[in-house]
Amino acid sequence: MKRFFIALSEIMKDTPIIDGQDAHHITKVFRLKSGDHIILIDGSGIEYEAKITGLSKNKVNVSIIKKYAPATESPVRIMVGQGYLKDKKMESYILARVIHVIAVILWIGGVAMVTTVIIPAVKNLKSKEDQIKTFEQIEGRFALQAKITTLLTGLTGFYMLYVIDGWDRYLDLKFWWIHAMTLVWILFTLVLYVLEPLVLHKLFKQYAEKNPGKTFAFMHRVHWVLLILSLITTAGVVAGSHGWFVIK
Repeated sequence: MKRFFIALSEIMKDTPIIDGQDAHHITKVFRLKSGDHIILIDGSGIEYEAKITGLSKNKVNVSIIKKYAPATESPVRIMVGQGYLKDKKMESYILARVIHVIAVILWIGGVAMVTTVIIPAVKNLKSKEDQIKTFEQIEGRFALQAKITTLLTGLTGFYMLYVIDGWDRYLDLKFWWIHAMTLVWILFTLVLYVLEPLVLHKLFKQYAEKNPGKTFAFMHRVHWVLLILSLITTAGVVAGSHGWFVIK
């Protein structure tokens, strides 16, 4: 039977009347006739079986046969199953994620420490010699930590993509944070393993000897850029991995 809405005030009358669009649908679209049965809904959760008693151009008269509370729960039994990776793969995936998160915390946390605390403190040292010596000592120790943590981040990240076969996510802009994460990782890896030992360390000493103020100011700006990129990427990863996609 077809279903139509009727106002609660109308349903209380002895001879309820359906008008407006529903009357048009009954007469012109569905072409129902007197004697046909329909179901009426008043918006309160109660349904009525009604019989059409009269038809006109804009009105349909009905008589209520019975009212009842509809069965809102589906009679169909639904079972939902979730697939898991095989035991060994699942365990290795979880271990990789644990290592990955710890490595990222140490890596990006170190960048934040250097950017917000160490470089400003070094810039406040009085002598040029103290500035260069202190920065090289601290940066040298952090460089080793950063090399280890970026290596672990890359290995575990690519391993997790391999386990879930998620390489196709690089082709979907919805997963922009995977692209950003990979680019940030490549940038840091290139700096730590190639540019810093071969080029940047020599350039730093050369320019710091000539103009330490300008050199440290430039380095500070570069570290801020790297930190902001890292934080935006981290925020995107956390949001995206929990289903909040900026790009649909």
